[in-house]
Amino acid sequence: MTEMIGFVGAGALGGAMARSLLRSGLKLMVFDTNDAARQRMAEAGAVIAPSARTVADACEIVFACLPAPAISVTVAAEIAGAEKLRILVECSTLGVKTMREIAASMADYKITVLDAPITGASGGSHGVDSGAFSLICAGSDEVFDRIRPIIALMTSKIHRVGSEPGMAQIAKVINNALSITALTVSCEAIVMGVKAGLDARGPDRRHQRRQRPQFGDGRQVSPLDPETRLRLADDHRPEGHAALHGDDPRRRSARAHWRDGDGNLECGLCAEPQTRLQLHRRIFRAMGGR
Repeated sequence: MTEMIGFVGAGALGGAMARSLLRSGLKLMVFDTNDAARQRMAEAGAVIAPSARTVADACEIVFACLPAPAISVTVAAEIAGAEKLRILVECSTLGVKTMREIAASMADYKITVLDAPITGASGGSHGVDSGAFSLICAGSDEVFDRIRPIIALMTSKIHRVGSEPGMAQIAKVINNALSITALTVSCEAIVMGVKAGLDARGPDRRHQRRQRPQFGDGRQVSPLDPETRLRLADDHRPEGHAALHGDDPRRRSARAHWRDGDGNLECGLCAEPQTRLQLHRRIFRAMGGR
């Protein structure tokens, strides 16, 4: 492919997607409001544009990967009616209502939208860099057939779920619902086992070389962290298990505490089931309730 492809939004995920396209030999024109992101893209070989409208005036196909629905709406308004743009591939997580509004506004200018949110990016940007992510797509046969060879350069996990923009957003929320349900059941199972006296640390795996990821201060990364800002507490610090449970060794050995967004300690062992249910609901809203 010799035509220039546009890309708006070169943050953690968008930047990784853009780099994959560049490595595949495509010519890319990129815009991002962040100086460091623009510099990284320039070093990777992209042409840097001064605005999103410049990208849309120069490219028939433009990808967008933006951090918030309001930003996506603003960018859509800016590029509507651009000189060359004909297909907008929206890879952001926007929600059904926003996605449909953007698609309708683009249709007024004869611009077709492919709804294609990212999901399952194991390891965040590192997962996208290695192709370990999925794109859930919804759009017309014509636009999907046109775009599929391009997105296939980034990942082989392409799932078309419908012909109308917004359908892919629904599918992503369903996927998140299934994911958080599995996480919730797993958490409840761990709590049940610890309350029954099981050692939550599990079998001795010191012979294995693989280590769980950690924060800079050495604390293990909670799987809840990316969406909820919860932090796994260090049970060896004074405010950890000992502060709440005294000398109970069973309580101290269980890594079942989290930091909430205000820094308060929450205990999955002490909390009543209703309190834990409220925690699970908060997690679900953060992950899939947009």
